[in-house]
Amino acid sequence: MTDDDLLGRLRDAAREQDVLADPRWEAFARGELSPDEEQAFRRHAEGAGLGDDVFAALRPSNEEALDELINSALREVAAAHVPAAPSTADPHGPPQ
Repeated sequence: MTDDDLLGRLRDAAREQDVLADPRWEAFARGELSPDEEQAFRRHAEGAGLGDDVFAALRPSNEEALDELINSALREVAAAHVPAAPSTADPHGPPQ
């Protein structure tokens, strides 16, 4: 066995153990898994300690729901970054 073969096997083993590196996440998020594939993937992920909350966060949604989610996030960001109103107070104090 060459060093390249050994490294390749180590890489493959690490990918199999790292459930977050699984390419099925992208397919799930795009809605491309069949019901049977999704069920098998859920069992695999649950065995690795990932629960339904992860799947709920990545569940594909329709375009209208996605637009609302994006708009809601943008409103929150905008509200958090509203500059303070300029002060009308005279920095030199009241007139004398």
